[in-house]
Amino acid sequence: MWAHQRGFASPPHLLFVAQSEVVAEGGAELAGLGFAYPPVPTLLAGLLPGGTLALGVVAALFAGLTLHLVWEQAIRREYPVPVAVGLLTPVFAVPAVAYLASQSVSGIASLSLLALGLQGFARFTVDRDTEAGFTTGLALAAAFAFDPISVFYAVALGAAAWFFARERFRAERSAATATFAVVAFPTVFLVLAWMFLQWRFTGSAVHTSAISPEFFTFPDGVVPGLGAAAGTVGAALLHVPLFVAVGVLYAVRAPLALVGYLISVLASVVAVWIGLRFTPVTGYVLFTLVALTSIPRGTGRRTLGALAAVGVAQLVMAWAWPPVSPGFTDWLAAILP
Repeated sequence: MWAHQRGFASPPHLLFVAQSEVVAEGGAELAGLGFAYPPVPTLLAGLLPGGTLALGVVAALFAGLTLHLVWEQAIRREYPVPVAVGLLTPVFAVPAVAYLASQSVSGIASLSLLALGLQGFARFTVDRDTEAGFTTGLALAAAFAFDPISVFYAVALGAAAWFFARERFRAERSAATATFAVVAFPTVFLVLAWMFLQWRFTGSAVHTSAISPEFFTFPDGVVPGLGAAAGTVGAALLHVPLFVAVGVLYAVRAPLALVGYLISVLASVVAVWIGLRFTPVTGYVLFTLVALTSIPRGTGRRTLGALAAVGVAQLVMAWAWPPVSPGFTDWLAAILP
């Protein structure tokens, strides 16, 4: 609200408002549906009074849900207060994250749903909680309504789940296939349904301009582009030592589970490679949430204390070397006295 009063509106929210106007101009025939992706932010921009301010409020609500998700885990696992503070402050006490949490409803909503899906995936594969598997699939499908990058996480997590099921249920026929379907099918269904709607009302199943201007363009070439994508994601990981620390913990204690833990990195590289939007702050929040929701159960207090110390170091780094995104500098200049 302060940023809005100071005259700031983020580029993503201005885009959603413009898209909602184009869709409305298309009339009841839905001729403007090709400009409606992602559908939920565009729909909210058209229905909610307040324009960009309303989108900022919705983004903040999703940010609150995300914080609640990681805080709930800390409470359920009875983390000591200093440990909880050390682990959670890198999530919300960072200016760059505050910008994402209030000025990018698609970014923070998709990350919130991805965090929910990744938490469910951990319970599904490690604790064999079937309900958590369905939660994972539905959360990833909902994330697609905000950001197309969730498609790659759905396929990647489905493949990882298939791998785990194949190792654990060798005697049960089709167990691995069913496990993959539980995680990936909701997203695949929603993608196909959206493509059908676009084809039915616009004559084209895919509108790449609404997804990303660089979608499948490979401006640097296919092979060099893959290397550049790996470099982009790797640079984002430099901001998140907590992700590396939890990865080392898995490598020592549960090497098989490390495969599922690193899925988020692989999916991010593929998404950047084909031209989807990915900013340093998006990677910062994503990899931090993955680390926090993936801390193994039964981790000792000494190890938790070490992870909390890494979290404090990450917080200091995020202030000294912020993972910025487009519009952050202008936002910061608008809200500061």
